[in-house]
Amino acid sequence: GYFIVKGQEKVILIQEQLSKNRIIVEQDRKGAVGASVTSSTHEKKSRTNMIVKQGRFYLKHNTLSEDAPIAIIFK
Repeated sequence: GYFIVKGQEKVILIQEQLSKNRIIVEQDRKGAVGASVTSSTHEKKSRTNMIVKQGRFYLKHNTLSEDAPIAIIFK
């Protein structure tokens, strides 16, 4: 898109990159449910895990130093 902000011209260019996403949902022997999402492009691959700790949902990702509550991620 093309637009003007405070008298200056601005342009937004959209980049689209195809990626392959795979979601795996599993239940362990104790009945706890977890999910993992693997996203890959021809350049890189990442994996995100959703885990449950003490009845709360957390997101685990290699770019995060700690597990993050899902509610924080969705904000």
